Amino acid sequence: MHDIATESKESKTIEESSGTEEFFLVKAWREADPPMVLLNQRQIQWDKPIEDDLKITSDQTLSLLAMNLDKNKHAHAKEWRLLRSIYHWDLHNFEEDVNKKEAMVQLQGVYHENQDDQFKKLRLLLDICGGFKSADPQVRQREVENLLKRHSNYALTFDNILKIVAIFFRIKAGIPVLIMGETLFFLKKKKKKKRVCGKTKLLEFMASALDINMTTIDVHGGYTVENLQQDLKQPSKEAREHPEKTQLVFLDEINTSPEIGAFKEVVCDHSLKGDEFPSNMVIIAALNPYRSRHQTEEEREEEKNEARNVPRHFLNTLEKEMAGLAYRVFPLPRSLQTYVWNFGSLAETDEQQYIAVMTTTTWSNENFTKAVTKKEISIEDVTTLKLVFIALISKSQKLVREILKDRSVCSLRDVRRANTLFLWFFKNRSEFNGSYCIVQAILLSLAHCYYYRLTHNNRIKYTALVDDHLAKSSLQESFAKVIETEKRRFISFFF
Repeated sequence: MHDIATESKESKTIEESSGTEEFFLVKAWREADPPMVLLNQRQIQWDKPIEDDLKITSDQTLSLLAMNLDKNKHAHAKEWRLLRSIYHWDLHNFEEDVNKKEAMVQLQGVYHENQDDQFKKLRLLLDICGGFKSADPQVRQREVENLLKRHSNYALTFDNILKIVAIFFRIKAGIPVLIMGETLFFLKKKKKKKRVCGKTKLLEFMASALDINMTTIDVHGGYTVENLQQDLKQPSKEAREHPEKTQLVFLDEINTSPEIGAFKEVVCDHSLKGDEFPSNMVIIAALNPYRSRHQTEEEREEEKNEARNVPRHFLNTLEKEMAGLAYRVFPLPRSLQTYVWNFGSLAETDEQQYIAVMTTTTWSNENFTKAVTKKEISIEDVTTLKLVFIALISKSQKLVREILKDRSVCSLRDVRRANTLFLWFFKNRSEFNGSYCIVQAILLSLAHCYYYRLTHNNRIKYTALVDDHLAKSSLQESFAKVIETEKRRFISFFF
């Protein structure tokens, strides 16, 4: 607690994030002049004669990762383009990827990435990080295909490829990894659903791709040093028993606990209470930003009225400070601040890709597809309505952020919630047939996720947005009418 006390006076006015930043490497790659190019060469296999490797032509061994190579006018960019044309190097140009996304969004309103594009990105990632277990091209092909099947609900974007590569090389260099971010995601398992955040999902994907054992430890406000010691016992034991294998430990939301000093020792010193961890045990920690909760004028006025009627009491000054934060977290000591990486927020096109992947996964649910078949809804109608749902979720996220003037008020958690509610409402439409029951489920899920959190005037704006998109999609339903019908239907159960 001493660490917090000494730092809090200086830190309490310093905001660790505005909630609108993008990952600094993405910005650096996009704006770099001359362009940044990651040149990858296949690792030499020492169990083979060196002359065998020398016989391999460069177009088989080299691949390039770039962002702004094609249009950049710098002399270095021209040289790279010339070398690429001569040697036929495989260029993974994410500038083209971004342009493709934007064009598809403008044309169709949503972005869907095909399997081939995901395959190329995953192969690139494994090439860079040495994740392939074999040099045989056919075996590598199967490895990538199996990974894509296991992680079919994960959107592999330029943003998270750079993040994984950056984490990988930081681990290799022995530099502490401390991730700050607000983006949320979910992982669906066979028999149960486990909620995990974007950072956790990204690390799980990285661990799976690179064949690393991973343990996730969820930290909370009541988490103690003793809890930490107990939770680190098993991964530490496994690391000692298998020195040839990397053991990754992910400590999530470490700044929710007051024991910041202990986490500083674990992350920076690779020990706890003086006991060092095995060298093959890697610690990665994540936190939510220490920043004030944004309030609109209406919210501030409402809070003042509440305070007049029901005065709020706080246990101490720290409790009062935390009440005004976006996340209930403690300020970081300077020793940890040095290593913080702000993962930032998703780009709009990347978020649309996540929304498409998550919604497609939901609509592929076996019970849903069976019910659709039973209600005799055509595949064409289902596909059209799925695209409508994806577009409306994306537009809802954007509008609510604009209205509430805070990007963090909507995340991929809301996308997950909208899809979960959609399935629930659809399941409870047994008396309705045809595609109308899907439209109802879409609109009611959007109402519960976005509409009801807005004030009266802003609800009018939201209704207009939804009705406008329905009309453009040749759907005659009215958002307000569906909500009113559902209210009356619900009341009829009791009277």
